[in-house]
Amino acid sequence: MANDSASTPAPALSAAGIDVEAGQVDPAALDPAQLAQLVEELDAKELEALLSGVDGEVIGALLQAAGPDTAKQLLRKAGAGAFDISTIDPKSIDPEILDTELMSLFFKLTPDDRLKKAMEGPMRDLFVSEVFRRMPERLNARAAAGTNATIAWRIGRPGGGHDRYLVRIADGKCDVSRGEDGEPRVSLQMDSLTFCKLVTGNANPVMQFMSGKLSVRGDLMFAAGVTRLFDIPSPG
Repeated sequence: MANDSASTPAPALSAAGIDVEAGQVDPAALDPAQLAQLVEELDAKELEALLSGVDGEVIGALLQAAGPDTAKQLLRKAGAGAFDISTIDPKSIDPEILDTELMSLFFKLTPDDRLKKAMEGPMRDLFVSEVFRRMPERLNARAAAGTNATIAWRIGRPGGGHDRYLVRIADGKCDVSRGEDGEPRVSLQMDSLTFCKLVTGNANPVMQFMSGKLSVRGDLMFAAGVTRLFDIPSPG
């Protein structure tokens, strides 16, 4: 890690598991409370200096130790551009930390070139699988009242082919499974970057359809309102 800590309180960094003199972060020594305090006290430039040059394994450990709330605050202050998301080892992160709001910030604040690179690497599968895993808990029961439909999703893979998911909505509940259905109400096909931007509130479905990034088969009117069936965070 680049050692640019002239204005950074060294004792606070050391207490959080960050060795200023050696320019290293010890994941095993990270203290969540101290990390939260650091993120609160340091300004954006200082946070960016701390993150600059840190490898993906350590970034993953930092996010994991910080927890969702502190990680969101860190992203809002320093921006995801302060580190390369594509270098994060998904094995270093408990998927529970990747709640919808945190993913929304990732896809809002990370520069497009790094997002594209990340969605061609191992983090891609983690993001996609977490979105689908969390869909039942994000269903807006009021908006989905009276809806009885199956939505087929085909999410492109970097090396070719697609991940296929079925989302069934009925009786105010949502069920997600892998595979395909012979007669879904609508089929949606897109690449994984478009998908993640769409479901985190960072892309407009109509614009994605008009630009050709989103392919729709079946009930077009229903497809236009699919995202409104879920509580999608407003990136901020």
